[in-house]
Amino acid sequence: MTFLSVFVPCVYPDIVGLLGLLGGITVGTTGYTLPFLLKVKSMRGIKWHTPKKLFFLAMLFCVIYLCMGSVYVSVTKGGGGH
Repeated sequence: MTFLSVFVPCVYPDIVGLLGLLGGITVGTTGYTLPFLLKVKSMRGIKWHTPKKLFFLAMLFCVIYLCMGSVYVSVTKGGGGH
């Protein structure tokens, strides 16, 4: 634990940006992506080409795209992407 707390600031000195990035990834995953994954998983018996399942799959891909975009902005702009 001590090694980790010394090593991380040496490698990535902007700890506020790092915490913002990790928080954004965590919120994006648990708050947005995980519920859509669970919903699509619960629709396991429905054929993939029904409008309802296609809608939820499209929403899942949109949410993943937005999460990846916010991580990219946070990394390239030095924080503040979330």
